[in-house]
Amino acid sequence: MLGNGPVCPFNAVGHADIAAISKWSKSALVVIPLIATGCNVVNIDVDDSVNFSDFETSAPLPDQDHLRIRLRGSTANGEYGQFVVDGELIRINDTPLFGPREVSGTADVSYFSIALGEDYTTGELAPGELGVQRYVGIAQTSLDFTLQDAGTTYSLSDTTTEIYLQIGAVYALSKRVNFGLGLAGSWSIENSGITEIELSLDYRIIKQLKLDGGYRWFEYSYGEKQDDSNDSAIDLDFKGPFLGLILAFD
Repeated sequence: MLGNGPVCPFNAVGHADIAAISKWSKSALVVIPLIATGCNVVNIDVDDSVNFSDFETSAPLPDQDHLRIRLRGSTANGEYGQFVVDGELIRINDTPLFGPREVSGTADVSYFSIALGEDYTTGELAPGELGVQRYVGIAQTSLDFTLQDAGTTYSLSDTTTEIYLQIGAVYALSKRVNFGLGLAGSWSIENSGITEIELSLDYRIIKQLKLDGGYRWFEYSYGEKQDDSNDSAIDLDFKGPFLGLILAFD
């Protein structure tokens, strides 16, 4: 709920009550934005099962056994639907959409990180050995978002930059097959960022190349910190299988 303001004057179908509006102003065009800032602006929730596509490459720093620089990227596309109840609204592109109403749309997210860290998982582990990795760096997350309402499509495209942290562990099942657990997160001063948990199996095709797949839980928060526009924050919750390649140079 935002700060104190006029109560939303909705009737049973969620439209502004003109009689109530007239008590505040002779101009509905002037008062409707004021009403919108006093209503309960709710988040846009995107929850979907998706497929992730990944690519990762890394190389050691000179004269360093396990200190590496790594580039990692992933993409996923999802859809959503949301019902906005009476007395609440979502706001996108400075446009208030009052409940009750049903909205839907798409969310395409891609993120890229460049990080430096210790990695004991890139070499050939003997069966039963455990390798760990720790990385810190910078990430960029790009969001292409649409919201459809009553035949009108609202669009939003933005890229956020965050501090990135990742830890993981790999257990060698054989000389070629490893089981892994990974945790990652990123944070920005605008309170955007990702949280990621994954379980993986990778297969070493050749010395430098692995096929990596598994299951991932991924969350991305965009616009959690309310700004002067009072646009709704977007909470994205994706989960599903991922598949990618890992190219690790010696």
